[in-house]
Amino acid sequence: RRRRLATQADGAELAVEESFSGADHVHLMSRRLRLSLVGPLPPLRGGIPRHTDCLRSALALHADLLTIPYRRLYPQWLFPGDTLYEPEENDASTRHGVPDGPVVQIDALDPRTWVAAVRAVKAHRSECVLIPWWTVAVAPSTLVISWLCRHAGVPVTFVCHNVIDHESAWWKRIVTRLVLRQGARFTVASDAEAAQIRALRADADIIVYPHPVHTYLPAPDRELPRRRNREFLFFGLIREYKGLDILVEALARMPDDEWHLTVAGEPWTNLAPLKARAREAGIADRIEWIERYVSQQEAAALYRRADAVILPYRKVTGSAVLALALGEGKPVVASDIPGFRSSGVATKRRSAEIFSRPGQSSCL
Repeated sequence: RRRRLATQADGAELAVEESFSGADHVHLMSRRLRLSLVGPLPPLRGGIPRHTDCLRSALALHADLLTIPYRRLYPQWLFPGDTLYEPEENDASTRHGVPDGPVVQIDALDPRTWVAAVRAVKAHRSECVLIPWWTVAVAPSTLVISWLCRHAGVPVTFVCHNVIDHESAWWKRIVTRLVLRQGARFTVASDAEAAQIRALRADADIIVYPHPVHTYLPAPDRELPRRRNREFLFFGLIREYKGLDILVEALARMPDDEWHLTVAGEPWTNLAPLKARAREAGIADRIEWIERYVSQQEAAALYRRADAVILPYRKVTGSAVLALALGEGKPVVASDIPGFRSSGVATKRRSAEIFSRPGQSSCL
């Protein structure tokens, strides 16, 4: 027996099909599946908790769903940012989005909570458990929970955001293979990610399903002043692979000065060389640096002001920044790389995007 699940969070749709050997396909929309979702939710910050929360909302419409959130994902010393949690102004919705509160919360540093989570899954009589996967930092708890679920007869579906960490290493591939061996099936947002799973597990049962367009930003509570005719936005965690240096170099080549760039996000790399290059090119006064994790309200205001969102990434698996931009109806200038081209988000509103050759500031 093989069960396939595909979810689309923005449309709150769930397609479920179960097939039996020697029998016609049987559609199960007439009954509610018993599912468990184990993963991070707000107030833990970032795109993965937000995506998991959207997935939870969509699944709850169609399934008898048990949600088990994380109280702590990993120790603070493993995290290069300032905090693991959303800014305080978002804490009005910090009950993990679970009616009456969660049955159990997972602490990545407390194995007792991992076992308690599996007990809750079994007590719920779940037919499947869905677990997000995106980094080896959560490998210990994810490995134990998925292994215990598999040996308890509950198949595991991994919702893969990044199959391999952006900063890859040989030992990370070994750890990733150990974790993903526990899965019965996998969902990914692009063909490139599916190929990475097949490189680790040739027999993997994979569903390629597009990253949804995100519409969860609140209405802006203020209008930000415009500084030039064109307002550009570079949004999200600032990491080397996202190509901010390519963008600064491209702007230094711009033939006019009727633009202003806002860089909004927590830096996980050294920004000093980029700021020095901006001063050298005489464009420092046209770049605003917001070097911190911004709230949802502030993000909404930044997206509202932007004329275009710039994504000069060197590589990508899926992008919540792109999904937010399209959800807000903003044009996007993105690198022409497989993670963007095949993500599925691009095909929904192709006219809103312009693709640039990756790594080339002159083309950008």
